[in-house]
Amino acid sequence: MEAAVYCDAEVARAAERSFACAIDFVWPLVGFGLFLAGFYWVAGSVQLTTKTVPWFAALFVFLMLLYRAAFCFAEIDTPGTRAAGLRLLTFEGRIPGRRARIQRMLGGLVSVLSLGIGLAWGLLDEEHLTWHDHISRTFPAARE
Repeated sequence: MEAAVYCDAEVARAAERSFACAIDFVWPLVGFGLFLAGFYWVAGSVQLTTKTVPWFAALFVFLMLLYRAAFCFAEIDTPGTRAAGLRLLTFEGRIPGRRARIQRMLGGLVSVLSLGIGLAWGLLDEEHLTWHDHISRTFPAARE
């Protein structure tokens, strides 16, 4: 993959990106916890069996995707990105639109589903860009 950041903004470090990811993981986790609390309140118990665990896991993945999609369609940075002091930019230095954000979300799925190889790519890439950075032609950079 060709490194192609054409603007002066510096690609965020792995630690900053990890912090943003952790914050963006917590919000859907809180939503999932609230769902389980409501489920417990209505049903009286939450049974974790070989039949129910895949459904709960699927619900959590759905909540994660819904969370990410909401910010893609709103065309704004996630709370994790903002908390880490980052902003999303295109390789040309512009604020990305909805299409680029959706491509980034889908590219992130590819990065994760490849057993994390797409994320690890950022450690070896010349400009520290991951697969989803390359796929969407966007990257997180420090706010000015």
